[in-house]
Amino acid sequence: MLNKDTRAVLKQLSSINNSVVIANTMHGSDEFKGITYRVELNKIDKIPVEFGIYDTANFLGAMELLEDPTVTYNQDTNTITAGDGVTTLDFITSNVSSLEGVDVNPEIITSSLLAPSECEFTLSTDILTQIKKATAVFKSFDTLWILNDAKGTKIKLGTENSFSKSSNTYQVNITPDTKSDKEFNLAIPVENILKVPSVDYNVLIKYNTERDVYRLMLQNELFVFIMALKS
Repeated sequence: MLNKDTRAVLKQLSSINNSVVIANTMHGSDEFKGITYRVELNKIDKIPVEFGIYDTANFLGAMELLEDPTVTYNQDTNTITAGDGVTTLDFITSNVSSLEGVDVNPEIITSSLLAPSECEFTLSTDILTQIKKATAVFKSFDTLWILNDAKGTKIKLGTENSFSKSSNTYQVNITPDTKSDKEFNLAIPVENILKVPSVDYNVLIKYNTERDVYRLMLQNELFVFIMALKS
């Protein structure tokens, strides 16, 4: 339980929300619901019972005090015990209901995945890393756009209030795996894309005809992220 791979995932998620609910299938979001996620921890670990961690950074720092620790959970005391044969550490967990930003309806993600996609394409680790580097170089960038029209599909970074003016931009042309003829121009806060782990994703663009709204999702075997769009 809470093996090395799981602790690496928790470290990646801590930039989204430092409080987490540990479960075989984890759900959570950031404070403002700009990112909602599902993580299939069962792919890499086995969690015997759901529990909360209020301060993930503090917990992971404690785990680093041990050398390749074995971790168990005591349901009677709501305590994590970790030991490496020399040192033992007890860490008190949190009641799930006391944590903020973890109350996510799983159906939101499940139903969104089942909806047909207007466009799907691969966002590779290399492209995502380049996007993150570009935002570090151009510190005024505050928005990431995904655009689809007759000229093609592209990811564009820039500053929202000067998007149509002469200003710095960074653009990546995308070859979709599937796409419809529908034109769209979707925007998310660039700070949110910086928070997701730098791994390969399948980007899914969903459209609800009845509500006339789009949904932007990132998916792979382990993660699903819903990225809230700017209005």
